[in-house]
Amino acid sequence: MPIIIENSRAQGLYVRLLTLCVVLVVLARLFFIGEGTMAFPDETRYQSSLIAAKSLLNGNWQTFAAKVTSTSGRPGDAFVRLVPALLQNAAYTAFGLNLNSPDSLMIPVIINWLVLIVSAYIFYKVAHLLLRSELLGVMATLIYAGLINTNVYMRHVLPYDFAMCLMLYVLYTVLRQKQQGRAWNYAFFAKVGFISVFLITVYPGFYMAPFIVLAVLLDDRNPFVLLKKYFAGIVVYGLAGTVALLIFELISRLGGTSYLISSFHLAHTIDQGSYEEGFTFLVKYLYQIEGFIGTSLVALFVVYVIYLGGNLIKSFKDNSELDDLDKLVLVVAAFYFLHGFCTYFVHKMVFYGRLMHPFMPFVVLGAVSVIQRLSIPPLRTALVFALPLISLVSFGLFFKEYRVLDYPYDVLSQYHLNTNTASKVRYVNEVGKSPGFKYDIPEPARLNEASTAPTTDSLTLINFAFLFPMKHLTPAPDLAKLGSQVLFDGPHFLNFRAYQFEGFTIAERELIRASKFHFQIRTRGLSGSTPTGGVTPLN
Repeated sequence: MPIIIENSRAQGLYVRLLTLCVVLVVLARLFFIGEGTMAFPDETRYQSSLIAAKSLLNGNWQTFAAKVTSTSGRPGDAFVRLVPALLQNAAYTAFGLNLNSPDSLMIPVIINWLVLIVSAYIFYKVAHLLLRSELLGVMATLIYAGLINTNVYMRHVLPYDFAMCLMLYVLYTVLRQKQQGRAWNYAFFAKVGFISVFLITVYPGFYMAPFIVLAVLLDDRNPFVLLKKYFAGIVVYGLAGTVALLIFELISRLGGTSYLISSFHLAHTIDQGSYEEGFTFLVKYLYQIEGFIGTSLVALFVVYVIYLGGNLIKSFKDNSELDDLDKLVLVVAAFYFLHGFCTYFVHKMVFYGRLMHPFMPFVVLGAVSVIQRLSIPPLRTALVFALPLISLVSFGLFFKEYRVLDYPYDVLSQYHLNTNTASKVRYVNEVGKSPGFKYDIPEPARLNEASTAPTTDSLTLINFAFLFPMKHLTPAPDLAKLGSQVLFDGPHFLNFRAYQFEGFTIAERELIRASKFHFQIRTRGLSGSTPTGGVTPLN
């Protein structure tokens, strides 16, 4: 491998140290388990997998088919989620553990943790192939593993991480096939075609994935040469992908719906955000959310783009093939700007933080590749030591903040609240329009478990909702009328900046940051109850 650090033995030891840091980041994620599940409205789609798993066990195939495909264009995710859903059903049978309790919901989150481990390993393999350096491959893996965008969805039952894992796997498979000189046979094209399209059924936001992996095949500028060389394989690739779609279409028909028809309408639903951020969203996310390491990646990626421009000119002059990384980045950039064009000019398909998932690996790889292109050895060495340190500091700051976040559903579960009737629970929100998604009081964690809290005739839940849409504030609530006892008071989880990039406009994000929303549990009639905090102003 290329010697980045002058002493090869020291470079080998440094690779081991970076590998240890990757392991520590992976283990640190264990502290994210047990909090935050079911905080986002999209997580309620997991209920379809829970019901489908129960229907599967009971042999009710029609209900199974209906539930697997009733996930807004994500039947692949519902199908994959049958694994944790079946495990949860087993835990319910064995221990009476309520399927929707935080304890039971740790099962799909543990699987998320395992998926992220696999993704980190595959990312390293991809980085090693593209950068051709073990040191740079491990360093890129550490940076990628420590990004907020890589970690923030782990504690939520959402499809983004598994789709990312599949995309990395397909990319690695294609790169290995090419760089090892293996034959491009029909079986290979069928395999990667099926998986590439299947991952879209897991999460449609990865719509560009089947085209990104094919960028590796662009080994000639003459389209007729490419057509002659790969036409039959691409046909097989497309047919295998079509099979993946038709399987779920047939399943959905069994359940009385159409997966394909419902999928055609998805683009019209991606409108919760700011159209003016069409071209700037990625840079803004890296700067505002990823912090020090994000800013470093932006700066290095700008340098990489300069090198890429030079490589393009050289390729045209020499009629030579671009590096695989350069080809991949060009195709990824084309999709980013296509999406940005639709956002900014057509006002369709805005960007979310989760839609940055398929772009982040290439930002990291492009930025890290700059190191081996630099002609000044001291600068190369400085970057090799500085970037991992910046990455670890950024991850540490994220860990410190993310670890202590409180979520409404978890708080309600921890307090074992008991009310005479559901009508006695009052929800008060501080946004101009009442959100459609509120957090109901969960059932006891275990079967036949009685609530340990005294009964109350008056229970007020303040801001126990996903505060969206957030157009303006309402007049401050009269706290004296909402209950004299404060059972809980804490910052709302949407104060965490990364969450604010999941569908909120620029104005809404600014409102959240200025308001610093809290959520509270207030009640009357709980003699002897001990408040967890004082009467904190909600604004």
